[in-house]
Amino acid sequence: MDSRVKKLRSLHAAGKAAGMDHEMLSDSICSHYGLASLKDLSEDQIDEAVLRLRSATAAASGKPKRGYYGSGTANGLGYSRITAAQAKKISALEYLLGWETNPARLAGFIKRQTGKDKAVEWLTVAHAQKVIIGLQRILAGKDKALYHFLNTLEPGEMEANGELIRQMIADANG
Repeated sequence: MDSRVKKLRSLHAAGKAAGMDHEMLSDSICSHYGLASLKDLSEDQIDEAVLRLRSATAAASGKPKRGYYGSGTANGLGYSRITAAQAKKISALEYLLGWETNPARLAGFIKRQTGKDKAVEWLTVAHAQKVIIGLQRILAGKDKALYHFLNTLEPGEMEANGELIRQMIADANG
């Protein structure tokens, strides 16, 4: 059995857990993606739909929702999602760059780095690492010592020392 069939079965199982029959599931998912049938979904769209359904089911049941799948695993789907630490680091770097008021800048950067038009929480671990490295390089400019310094900081340290780091960057680039 190929992976696409397995993923479609996961989609139906997630829909059943959410209390949806095939027709309700098909109407909901197809209208969201603008498709005629569930068979027209790409594998990435199936994965995203499964995660959305599982998140909605968990929220409705009162179970705590795990934001960025902190373990790095997307509910046993066989590939890794961004970890909480990576998400915090991207958020801190976005703040340091001054992009927090314009989410389109980060979205465009993610698309250039990964080739995928995805939000931060849908990145894989590998794609998140590419984004982090790219953001650090933008911040550091040509100063390799500053780049290595940024690479050693934890997300909390970046946020706590934001103004100091911005001044260091300005000095290095100015």
